[in-house]
Amino acid sequence: MNPDEVNTHVIQILWDLYPKTFEPPSVPQFLLWCRDLAPYERTTAKEALERWVRWHRAEPPELADIVRGCKEVDYEAARWQAPADALPLERSAEQGLVLKYMAQINQRLLGPVREANGQILPRLDLEDVPTLLRTLSAAYRHDPTVAHEFEVLSTVYAELAEE
Repeated sequence: MNPDEVNTHVIQILWDLYPKTFEPPSVPQFLLWCRDLAPYERTTAKEALERWVRWHRAEPPELADIVRGCKEVDYEAARWQAPADALPLERSAEQGLVLKYMAQINQRLLGPVREANGQILPRLDLEDVPTLLRTLSAAYRHDPTVAHEFEVLSTVYAELAEE
């Protein structure tokens, strides 16, 4: 919030809500209020003030109470944000394909897997994974990015199998 917003949306609201007990801050205090409330939106400050008024009818809040309230409002807004809004995950089609195959391979490393058609795929040993990844790399040679990813992963799994 800028100083004008602090004056009109915080100081004036407090003056209206607590006409007998609220004294507007002095100029140095006002500048402190402006600096501390600068990171917050008007709606955040308004919500914090409304929460204060619901619980404290006789006395106006101090600056620290308003800032703490703004932090709580921001925290709750971030906590209830939809995961897609909070963390945009953008993957290319190639990355999605590689991740799909790697999820299947990791599942088979844990134990046998039944496919949708009823076929049971046996458990993979760590030594089998590099060969399978090289096969996938050859199968996707028409897509150099995917083929390269599978080739790199086959090298990584070959090194793990040697250990």
